[in-house]
Amino acid sequence: MGIKVNVNQILKEIASNIPIRLSCYMEKDGIEGNEILKYIHFGSERGVNSFIFRFSTDIPEEYALKSEEARSNYNAKSNIEYYRRMLEDNGFKLKLISKKTDSYIIILEKDYIQIVLSKSGEEPDLDKKIRRILYMPDNKIYTSWIADDSVLNFSTSNFNGLIDMHVHSTVSDGEKAPSEVVDLAATKGIKTIIFTEHNAVHDNFTKLKEYANEQGVNIPFPGVEVNTVYVENGSPLLIFHLLVYGQGVMDEKFQKWIATPNEIQNNYILSLYKELKKRELISKDFSDITQKYFDPKTCSTKKQYTRKVLAEEMASNLEIDVEEVKRRYLPQMDYMDKYKNWIDIKEVIKRSKELNCVTILAHPQWIREYSPNNKIGEDKLLEVIVELYNSGLNGVEVNHRLNSKDFRMRLKSISEKYEKIMTGGSDFHGKRRCHLGIHYTEEEEYKKVVECLNTNKNDAKEA
Repeated sequence: MGIKVNVNQILKEIASNIPIRLSCYMEKDGIEGNEILKYIHFGSERGVNSFIFRFSTDIPEEYALKSEEARSNYNAKSNIEYYRRMLEDNGFKLKLISKKTDSYIIILEKDYIQIVLSKSGEEPDLDKKIRRILYMPDNKIYTSWIADDSVLNFSTSNFNGLIDMHVHSTVSDGEKAPSEVVDLAATKGIKTIIFTEHNAVHDNFTKLKEYANEQGVNIPFPGVEVNTVYVENGSPLLIFHLLVYGQGVMDEKFQKWIATPNEIQNNYILSLYKELKKRELISKDFSDITQKYFDPKTCSTKKQYTRKVLAEEMASNLEIDVEEVKRRYLPQMDYMDKYKNWIDIKEVIKRSKELNCVTILAHPQWIREYSPNNKIGEDKLLEVIVELYNSGLNGVEVNHRLNSKDFRMRLKSISEKYEKIMTGGSDFHGKRRCHLGIHYTEEEEYKKVVECLNTNKNDAKEA
């Protein structure tokens, strides 16, 4: 027996209690031309003020449907700039343009309505994907993709003994305190984790390690994820994240040097705070706001501030959602500002080796061009990785959700050729669809990291 559903009533009920965003794929059989304005009108009349229109890139051939309609969609690409101009002609103001290797995002606003135009590649995953069905206001069906490791299709039965070498906490931009991450690892049966905060290390590694040991979790050595730049002919070409492992990351001079990106971001957040306090939209002192991130079980403090630090404080006062606070009051920092005082990746590799540390290139397929005008293909990227191998890089993070199956095979091929380490990690941040231990380091590769650290120590003693 069929059930009649009043879509208008449901939308109004939801929108009156929690912020929602309507999403639509911009394809030949989806919304076209001025219909985008009708779609926005449809949502805004029902209390929705956030919309995202997605422009597809190629769906992997093995996942594409074979029907004539599906192939028509597959081959029909919409022009994101056309829709930007149309929205601007209808009073929407440009707020942000972000061009990266695998994405192109445009954000426009008008009154309290925000429109996101997003052209981005599918998140690569080597598992089969399942299909999600979306019903849109024109009564047509649209589809998107969900990986097998998403929250909709997820099992925790195979974590016992795993090694996760890429983990974040509230010390940088993670959602959970260090002790909470350790507790989660213990619950899942994960044997070893290594914290790799962005451009920062934990205040008291001894205390962190002791707490983890009490929970049956091993944290063998400290780590850090450093924002770096690859320089070619004196100019920055690519943005890399470099994982550095070993006791040497605790060196005070090294910590101060790699903290530069965080200092730039933290100063930006502080400038937002001062402006909001001047407007009386926030009352607490900044130190009182950040105090809640102190983790007494590990004696860890926050080293990297994000917009969420202020948004959570303001949300309760203004009685609106955290994301709504960000949208109204907390503009994003320009992505390139984080790298204006860039750190050369070769210098970090060199300095890390001097400190008896191991260096691993993080999530290689995430890597961004320093300038959106420089388009770098996979072949060039692999050439750069080989150059970094010859400059002392110890390995790459092969097993990561952002590396496609084909790219992992290419990384494995060159790593084996140059006898380099191949690690893996979840890049856990505590966010939805980011699961601790879902990608991990094989036992044999982990042993190579430990062996390399011990070799570096012995070489240092002999020197």
